[in-house]
Amino acid sequence: MPKQLLWQNEAHCFACGFGQTQEAAKASLAQLVNEEKRAVLSAPKLPLVAHRLGDVQQERQSWARLVKAALEKVEEGNIHKLVLARQIHVENEAGWDLGAVLQNLESRFGDCWVYFVRGEGGSCFLGATPEVLCQVKGRQLKTEALAGTAGTGEEFSLLHSEKDLREHRWVVEGIQKVLEPFSEAVEVAPSTGIRRLPNVIHLHTPICAFLREGVSPMEVARAMHPSPAVAGIPKEEAMVFLREKEPFPRGWYSGALGWGNEEELSMFVALRSAKMHAKRAELFVGAGIVQGSCEESEWKETEEKAQALLHALGVL
Repeated sequence: MPKQLLWQNEAHCFACGFGQTQEAAKASLAQLVNEEKRAVLSAPKLPLVAHRLGDVQQERQSWARLVKAALEKVEEGNIHKLVLARQIHVENEAGWDLGAVLQNLESRFGDCWVYFVRGEGGSCFLGATPEVLCQVKGRQLKTEALAGTAGTGEEFSLLHSEKDLREHRWVVEGIQKVLEPFSEAVEVAPSTGIRRLPNVIHLHTPICAFLREGVSPMEVARAMHPSPAVAGIPKEEAMVFLREKEPFPRGWYSGALGWGNEEELSMFVALRSAKMHAKRAELFVGAGIVQGSCEESEWKETEEKAQALLHALGVL
């Protein structure tokens, strides 16, 4: 459980404190508010000049081995899709101006969910994600399938890519399958469109469900996570593979963040993210592997996705 949480919408900024008791939660919230006030008034403006660490050639070789293992698993026929993750390590010798990092994300990705979670020992977790897990108001639930990726300007090829459309269809069907036991009706948009971001584009299909009487929004959110877009299809088999083969623990990456109660709930998927330390950061990006995927194109996709955080962190 996080100790403190900050988020904002178009008009307001929100803060939340957590604790084992009401008094502890209030104390945590007061500490957060006071720290943010001090940060605004006195924090030095540190330069956002950073560089990547590590051997890119070794990273590519490791990625190629992981993609090959995933494709072999897909070829066995029990798994349609596996979503693999990579880490990119970055360093800023002067330290980070986190306010500037968040401002960079908000100015460039204003239509995404920009988030910041304070961690232990001065670390934090932040990012700008385009993917909603679910938004519930009353008995209406809205979500989306966001799978299939290309570079900006490649709309035509993405909309006519058999591989990407097949991957996207599996995600749509996977979400429908999860929602049906909780819903009186599940409606999928009649056509697949494009979600445009500054660095990439995605295939996008809105999905709406009308929940059964007495169904808890949080119960549905738990069933939906992890989504087919961040784990794979089928989910259980995909997660076994990822636990065995991915070379690092994901932590909060691809987890669910949000807020709500029994009447309303807003949850999003923590993608395009970084875990920040005093002078170093680990960036997380992923790509879906299906039949027809290849190491080169999936590497290119993860590099394009990484530009969101690399740009925000001032990586040269």
